[in-house]
Amino acid sequence: MRLPLKEKGKNPDTIILLNKFYENIKDVFENSIRANIVTVDTKVMLADFSVIDVSSFDPNKIVTLFQNF
Repeated sequence: MRLPLKEKGKNPDTIILLNKFYENIKDVFENSIRANIVTVDTKVMLADFSVIDVSSFDPNKIVTLFQNF
């Protein structure tokens, strides 16, 4: 949650510092998610028994990432 830059009785430098801290946390979180969502090409059999190539990722890596938080 971002804080407003102008608020009565608040020091604007403190709010700017908190917003920068928030941005850093957001960037670290997004980068950790991106690092764990590595796509791999795999073959999938459809209901008509045809085989196609698809790009997918391992959802267990995301589950493990959230469990480690």
